[in-house]
Amino acid sequence: MITLLKNPTAAISDVTFQPLTWANPTNCFTSGFNNKADTTPTVAGNGNIVDLEVYLQTGSIVTTGNNKADTITAWSTTDSYISYGGQDDKWGATLTPAIVNATGFGVGVACTVQTSGSARLYASSFLFNIPTSAVIRGIKVDVEKSKLYTSRGNTTIARINHIRMTIYYGFPHLHHFE
Repeated sequence: MITLLKNPTAAISDVTFQPLTWANPTNCFTSGFNNKADTTPTVAGNGNIVDLEVYLQTGSIVTTGNNKADTITAWSTTDSYISYGGQDDKWGATLTPAIVNATGFGVGVACTVQTSGSARLYASSFLFNIPTSAVIRGIKVDVEKSKLYTSRGNTTIARINHIRMTIYYGFPHLHHFE
């Protein structure tokens, strides 16, 4: 089996879920101390944040497959990577090299801050170059995220620091799946 890890090169805040949007969505390209996509406006109080959606997406921001969101576990106050999917998980989607190589292929992440749903932060254009004769075995998405509570302003912000994707693939004729 072959693995290929990439960072996105495009990101937007898809405002499907109002009222919260993502400021600076392109800050999810690489992990950095001050480079984070933040929810705006902030939510009053020290609220919990949980996943709402983690979907694979194709061109025109169309979700595909299963929602991998953990709607129970609260986001930490420290940046940490949370993984969704894995080497044998195709998210319930029919995936081909053409789909994962397309610039519109990506992942959408949305959360709930207390009871306010966020917009979907859509990261795409991972620029995979999987050979057309390969078979996709699984996809893992890592999201580095955290909650920020500021006592001075008594507000809570959801933060995404980095999104990365790993494609697991192989060639059956070379016995990559045995």
